[in-house]
Amino acid sequence: MDTENRNLPIIAGIRDMSPLERESYLSTINNPKGLIQMMSDVYFEPKSFERSGRLYESLGVRYFKKLVMGTMGRLGKKIGKHRFANNYFLGQEDRSVDALKRFDTGTRFNEGVHLFFGLYSSIDAAYNFIVDKPGVAMFMAGLTIFNASSIMLQRYNRARIYNTIEQKLEKVSKTNQ
Repeated sequence: MDTENRNLPIIAGIRDMSPLERESYLSTINNPKGLIQMMSDVYFEPKSFERSGRLYESLGVRYFKKLVMGTMGRLGKKIGKHRFANNYFLGQEDRSVDALKRFDTGTRFNEGVHLFFGLYSSIDAAYNFIVDKPGVAMFMAGLTIFNASSIMLQRYNRARIYNTIEQKLEKVSKTNQ
């Protein structure tokens, strides 16, 4: 059975959806997701105000990215990891939609780690401030800022990935018409 025409349109205007939205909709029909996966997607998928990247750019994420890539990027290049995709590099060998989706998964993992440690460090900073340990409180506050910046960087990269995937899928759909 042709998946393009199966059960369509349940929602009005499916043909007006972007290729990425249509693919997501069709994959949901063909491969139903569990509740946890759906909740995860709601949190991690870029919101409309994030898609342009201007919000994160105004908060200085590009400077933070230069700082991270100036340290971790140099280390990765020395050991040759910049050629292939991983959690920190998109990779120079493969820029396909599948590679972009794998990188998206890496940004989700990284954001989850930074979210956990960011929450922990912010709670610890508040506790140390209350028990009058200002040095530890300031250190933990600095870690909280670092983790918040890392989360913003992951969300900024994910919005760029979604935009790129959408453009690639639009090109494919235009050439197939």
